[in-house]
Amino acid sequence: MSYLWLPDGAMVNERIPEAGWALLLTVPPNVRHVDRLREAQRRARERGAGLWATLVTPGPDPRAGCDPSYPDVCILPPPPDLDCRDIPWRRFRVLPPDPHRLDGDRDGIGCER
Repeated sequence: MSYLWLPDGAMVNERIPEAGWALLLTVPPNVRHVDRLREAQRRARERGAGLWATLVTPGPDPRAGCDPSYPDVCILPPPPDLDCRDIPWRRFRVLPPDPHRLDGDRDGIGCER
């Protein structure tokens, strides 16, 4: 992985997820700044920034209001009904009853394709 640094010392790779416009993908051995990038993504999620704007309910608990069928990501329960093109995540755990029907083949993994 390449890291892009601005003249002021800021890391572009950190600014993008912090603004809410990227999801962290860690591919070893490129993990040098993973904690820093994970923290940037967490801050964006808590603020409801960027792609998190319609998926996260603001409040003291960033997972407040998230549907329990999707324990590893925060997807609000219907309405509205969402499908895979409406959310940024792929290959996440799905538990019954799966109100958005994101696990089409019912294998416990959502948005595989």
